[in-house]
Amino acid sequence: MSKKLILALVVLVSLFKFGLAEAQVVINEIMYAPANGESEWVEILNSGSDSIDLSDWRFFNNKESSAPLRLQKGSAVLLAGGYATITTTAGWSSFSGTVFSSSQFSLPNDSSKYSTYKAISNSEKQIIDSVTYATSTSTSGTGNSLSKISGSWVSAISTPGAANQNSSGSSNEEENLDSNDDEEEDTLATSEMAPKLQKPKVQIVSPKIVHIGVPFTIEGKGTGTLGEKLTRGRYYWNFDDGDFREVKATITEKFTHTYFYSGDYIITFEHYPDVFTDTPDAMAELTIKALEPKILISRVGEANDFFIELTNSTGHNANISDWILISDHRVFTFPKNTTLSSNKKMTISPKVSGFSIEDKSTLKLMTPEREVVFKYMSSSVPQNKVAVKKSSFTATKEEKPLITAKNLTATSILGQNKKTSDSSSSIVPIVFLLFVGASAGGGYFIRRRRSIPQISDDDFEILDE
Repeated sequence: MSKKLILALVVLVSLFKFGLAEAQVVINEIMYAPANGESEWVEILNSGSDSIDLSDWRFFNNKESSAPLRLQKGSAVLLAGGYATITTTAGWSSFSGTVFSSSQFSLPNDSSKYSTYKAISNSEKQIIDSVTYATSTSTSGTGNSLSKISGSWVSAISTPGAANQNSSGSSNEEENLDSNDDEEEDTLATSEMAPKLQKPKVQIVSPKIVHIGVPFTIEGKGTGTLGEKLTRGRYYWNFDDGDFREVKATITEKFTHTYFYSGDYIITFEHYPDVFTDTPDAMAELTIKALEPKILISRVGEANDFFIELTNSTGHNANISDWILISDHRVFTFPKNTTLSSNKKMTISPKVSGFSIEDKSTLKLMTPEREVVFKYMSSSVPQNKVAVKKSSFTATKEEKPLITAKNLTATSILGQNKKTSDSSSSIVPIVFLLFVGASAGGGYFIRRRRSIPQISDDDFEILDE
């Protein structure tokens, strides 16, 4: 036998085997009338023993029109015994597992008026499987689908991406237990061991009550269709205070957030399967209550035992881990997992804190962000000192003499305000010196004038020449 003939036979056998493998992909479940406005869908099953690449396969909406399948989730290679869901281009995000969309996708609800022929083909438009379903089988509005069980289309519980089940909850494989053939028993065992797919889920781990100005720890967790940890896509956080956070799904470390005003905040946590998708496939919400940190230094000890007493005057337990007691001389940081119960007190010994009586005047309580929550001495100053000072000022005003009309002009000039009075008092010495100098000069001038003799007319004599 020539080499060319052998090569031709090998190619024919390969093509025949590939054709047989493709023929094992069948339409397995149809949801043409979903409840609650959900999307229509068709499930396909690879019932063969080989994996099939569905790239460039097509969905036929009728015998004439078709459109390529577009992969939205999962892998285009459908494993042996694997399921895939085909749906609309707008509704794919609500499904898990391997999901394709088609622009020609439509499932009529009335087979008496419209053609219900649907088919799938390979990339060469060769029909691999087709079905014309009847809507007389009651599924509309019940949440059930048309499922292929024991070779017949019946109304059953919808299971997109998983083995079909009848109304009693038994699977398609359980309907075929009439035979004791070992091969059928092996098939049943394989089906029971297949993992059950679920929708992706995300979870927020955080305290529900926090204090304003105090950072709190928050964490996000996500699981995929098989319960595995999500490692693809991205996470998006919204903290309801104008702040947000967006990271890759691989980044799952704990982080902190701080609210600066009291109120209720709704944290939103979403997972997006890729950077191009605008619709999340999983979302979680958690309401956080932010309160004022009404933690105060209620009492301190004396020189021989300078304890410090804290009081939680809020109606909730307070986590004061990493909070700080500080003075001009010492610093004490509360250790991890320190909680002060609601309306309770905590007393810190000087043997633990290291504080002494000399720290009393500058003692303060601060948050981990070094925001001052309470100053001890400023809260301990008696409040009646301000009233006494005000009373003394009033009595002084009452002792001032009344101004008479005669002195009104002078008084108004000299007493316009305190600043003018102070300026006048500083000029008095200068005026005094000028006055003394003028007096001395005047006296000298008068004495000199008296010393000059007075000349009369008799003192002059006219001489003739």
